[in-house]
Amino acid sequence: MGSIDVIGERFTKAKQRIFDRLFDTLNEQQREAAAKYAKALGLAFQIRDDMLDVISTESELGKPIGSDAREGKNTFMALYGLERCGAYVHELSEQAAAAVDGAFADSAFLQQLARSLADRKN
Repeated sequence: MGSIDVIGERFTKAKQRIFDRLFDTLNEQQREAAAKYAKALGLAFQIRDDMLDVISTESELGKPIGSDAREGKNTFMALYGLERCGAYVHELSEQAAAAVDGAFADSAFLQQLARSLADRKN
C-alpha cells in the first residue's frame, strides 16, 4: 500500500470516528432525521452530478464532461432524461429539507444546503 493510500485510509477512519461521535449525541428523532436527510441528499447529489456531466461545460464544471457516456455508464440521465432528473432532484432536495425540519434547534443551514445543491453548477 502506498503512502497516499495509507493517508487516505487514516483520513477515512478519522472521519468515521468523528461521525460516530456526533451521531451518538443525537436523540432517536434526530438520528432518524439525519438518516433520511443523508439518503435524500446523497441521491439528489448523484443525480445532479449525472446531469452536470451532460449539460455543463468543461470550464463551468472544472473537469471534462461527457465521461459517463463515453464509459458506457448507466446513469440517471441515460435512464430518465433531463426533465425527469431535474424534477426528481428538486423533490429529493425538498424531502431532505423536510426531514430535518423541527428535528434540530437550528436546521436552516441544512435545509439551505439541500436546496442549493439542487441547482448547483459544479
